[in-house]
Amino acid sequence: MEVKNELAIQFDKTKAVMRSEQAIERFAEALGSGQQAKRFIGSVLLVVSQSDRLMECTPQSIMVSGVRAATLKLSVDPSLGHAYIVPYKNKGIPTATFIIGYKGLKQLAYRTGQYAFINEKIVYDGQTIEEDDFSGIQRVRGIPTTYGKDGWKPIGYWMGFELKNGFRQTFYMTIEEVLAHAKRYSKTYDKVKKQFYPDSLWHTDFDVMAIKTVIRLGLSKYGYFDEDSLLAMAESSEFDDDLVVDGELIEDALEQEAEREQAREAEHAGKSTEQLSSLLGFEDPPDTSKKEPVKKAAAKEAVTKVKPKEYEVAASFNSKRLNKLYGEMSVEELQGEIMALTQYETKTQEEKVQVNDRIQAAKELIRYIESNVL
Repeated sequence: MEVKNELAIQFDKTKAVMRSEQAIERFAEALGSGQQAKRFIGSVLLVVSQSDRLMECTPQSIMVSGVRAATLKLSVDPSLGHAYIVPYKNKGIPTATFIIGYKGLKQLAYRTGQYAFINEKIVYDGQTIEEDDFSGIQRVRGIPTTYGKDGWKPIGYWMGFELKNGFRQTFYMTIEEVLAHAKRYSKTYDKVKKQFYPDSLWHTDFDVMAIKTVIRLGLSKYGYFDEDSLLAMAESSEFDDDLVVDGELIEDALEQEAEREQAREAEHAGKSTEQLSSLLGFEDPPDTSKKEPVKKAAAKEAVTKVKPKEYEVAASFNSKRLNKLYGEMSVEELQGEIMALTQYETKTQEEKVQVNDRIQAAKELIRYIESNVL
């Protein structure tokens, strides 16, 4: 009874924050009108009210998650599968976060106006993948042959799309490849026990997660996205997409990820910008020793303008495309950098770490500029 009362009190706080004038204004900016804002806020509160775990979350995190969904104009109704507001523990504090579903990814793609269609299939035992030698297009052939207590036995996951200009592409992963991908990136995979946590979607709804993985990887590798959609896909990483609606991210998994982050920081702490760029496979940087003194002074001043202790590392990254330090770049230039990095095809885990570090640095600076400068 006491727990229910505490949840009710916390939920009342969330409702007060979500229905405040400031919150309505933020939602209205994203949706176009106060009436639409109120309706969307109501849908967010309905989702929260149906989950004890979400009701425990901080009101601020719920509002931020809701605003992100509103900005992308994606419903957070779990039954639609477009996007989710999910709970997890952030340093022991119940916190909500926004996650895009695979149907949401398709929505973002269609909104670009470039796609004629996007389709996905589960490939079952008895079916085969035939690849055209000339076009590389993969097609699913045959009929399922193995039926068990859980239905037809899946052996892989396929997606394909066609742009309105006629360009076609497909992408396929075997179930073993998807599983290896999930084990490598999911926070809810226990590497000691070698199993997913019981409340992970990878455990409870593997097919949905597998389809999302194939669609996201296929579209990001071969498809077309506008700037907003690319940024949204960058936010929808494997490190987040297996969090569970009405579930809790296990503390041990967060600790494991924190340990990995510390290890990455220690490994790359001594590397210069040039070394990082070389690891990423970018072209050799220009001879920075020949830069004019005025240029150096301007770069130093740009970095200094950003909070040194919190953002000095982020500002010190160098964009090879623009030959600029991140600390010198505008929001638009940083967004362009994120898009370029999102599309960069890494070949090793080390490259993936370096690309992710650069993306996170650009995002940190964008957040700082938008909250303190604009």
